[in-house]
Amino acid sequence: MTRRRSTYRFAYICIVTGTIFWALFHSHTLIFATILQFGPYVYVCYFQPGIETNFITYYTIITETLVIVLMITCGLCSLNNIRKIRRIGAITNESTRTAQNNNLQSTSSKERQFVFMLILDIITYTLFTFVLAIFLIYEQITQNDVKSFDQTQIENIIRNLCLFSITIPSCLSCYGNLLISKTFRNEVKKVLLCR
Repeated sequence: MTRRRSTYRFAYICIVTGTIFWALFHSHTLIFATILQFGPYVYVCYFQPGIETNFITYYTIITETLVIVLMITCGLCSLNNIRKIRRIGAITNESTRTAQNNNLQSTSSKERQFVFMLILDIITYTLFTFVLAIFLIYEQITQNDVKSFDQTQIENIIRNLCLFSITIPSCLSCYGNLLISKTFRNEVKKVLLCR
């Protein structure tokens, strides 16, 4: 049954269906976005206050939480798979025991590097992307408050910083992997030097 589903045709169907679904699901942003005036000569393109803003806020919070949970779950599954592979080592005889010990040490160091890379990715993603969800919760709580021009400007700056912070984990992940993993550095060298 699994092999019947592992075909190019099924993969294409899943990719096309997923792309169409998510494109339609996010099409509301094209329809319900509007230009809001916060002060004289201060215009911002944002969602209409009310139901649309509530939907975006809850959607963002749920999405960020699910992504973090999935990252942790998949990371733990990867770690368990690596440890299982390590336990199922081949039975060796006395003549190959020293080579086997060296191989186990390198596997252990690679495993440690992988764990550090995984932890770094999860922590950076959590720190930098959950900020937007927290800001959106604050925005929901204070949506009916009368805000001064200065407070509106401060919130706009914070919103822009939160939107900028979403892009940081994808950049920081590469640099973190370069610092942590010797294997990753060697592979990047091979790619850059076209070996």
